[in-house]
Amino acid sequence: MPLLPPSSPGSDPSVLLNHLSSLPSPVSPYFIVFFASPDPDTGLPWCGDCRQAQPLLAKWVKESNSGIVFVGGRDEWKTPSNPFRQAFDVQRIPTIIKLPSVGGGASFNYGAVKDAEKLVESDVLDEEKLKSFVGA
Repeated sequence: MPLLPPSSPGSDPSVLLNHLSSLPSPVSPYFIVFFASPDPDTGLPWCGDCRQAQPLLAKWVKESNSGIVFVGGRDEWKTPSNPFRQAFDVQRIPTIIKLPSVGGGASFNYGAVKDAEKLVESDVLDEEKLKSFVGA
């Protein structure tokens, strides 16, 4: 899955909205994967559920219509003020949000992402639910 800029911890969620609006051609549907940031020592996501989900996401979520957002390190994610928790109501990771369509000049607001259909944590690890969610 391609990374949505910026992918560093503490990123401003408005960058995500700008990215979605700036895609040159419409993409339908589009999936945003909220994921644990890599541990600087291991290079692996610090979250066990994210590590488990990685091969399933790679198998079923197409790069051409998805992006990944790293939510920060463990301590940063656990704070209620994490910008992705607040802006998009992402409370657990991994979380996949399905947007009906992005790009082609369409603009996005926080509510459009916040209110979109979601697949969360253990449901992401359920391969049948994941396949159904992404339309595979």
